[in-house]
Amino acid sequence: MAKTITEFGGLRWANKIGEHVSSNLDWLKRGGWDTIERVVENLDHQQTQKSERAAATIIDDEMRGFGPKQARNLLQMLGLTKFEIPIDSRVIRWLNNNGFPVRLSPLALADRHYYEFILDGIQQFCHACSIYPCMLDAMIFASFDEAEWNADNFIW
Repeated sequence: MAKTITEFGGLRWANKIGEHVSSNLDWLKRGGWDTIERVVENLDHQQTQKSERAAATIIDDEMRGFGPKQARNLLQMLGLTKFEIPIDSRVIRWLNNNGFPVRLSPLALADRHYYEFILDGIQQFCHACSIYPCMLDAMIFASFDEAEWNADNFIW
């Protein structure tokens, strides 16, 4: 796997990625698919902040190479979340520049407790504004993009 990743080029940590993919595939074969199916089914039936957080935690705990952000990226790409969002340096910069009550650091985002502390604040802010956090995430993302948004920019 690492050889294929290295030959493809453009990706760092070929050995680590190869090990993680292999480990995750083994986990999926040993019953992980059942866990993932239960997570998705639960979100289909009951999409709440609590159920989305639980889904992200399962992915973060069970799949190697995933952290808080990557777990939420996966769920978001699958269209399964509206409360749990990926937080990166762009989101941190926007929050710091727009009055978030505490100065935030993107360096600590790998820590689940710090990540969830920030996300809890984002969710409270969004609730007060009557928007879902996924909408705030899209707006922040678009605000840092220099390209003009039109129908050609959308892939879904």
